[in-house]
Amino acid sequence: MKNKVLLIEDNQDIRENAAELLELYGFEVLVADCGEAGLYLTDLHPDLIISDVVMPGISGYDVFNQLQEDSLKKTSPLSLLPHFPKRGTRT
Repeated sequence: MKNKVLLIEDNQDIRENAAELLELYGFEVLVADCGEAGLYLTDLHPDLIISDVVMPGISGYDVFNQLQEDSLKKTSPLSLLPHFPKRGTRT
């Protein structure tokens, strides 16, 4: 049985590349393009959740906070991906 990873990322290129790498390493990958869709997919009980921090609508921090409010999901391992600006741009 493969370990299940939920990947929440709004950038399509990053989401597709990361999902492909995880699959190459043998993981079953669930993908969501926003925090809201990611929260819905947590009902499938992934072994690990990887979420972008900066997303429109529900951010990665919001995903974390909502998981903490659910007694069945609050122990789900979550890794937040920081936002790094593109080289040569200012934030």
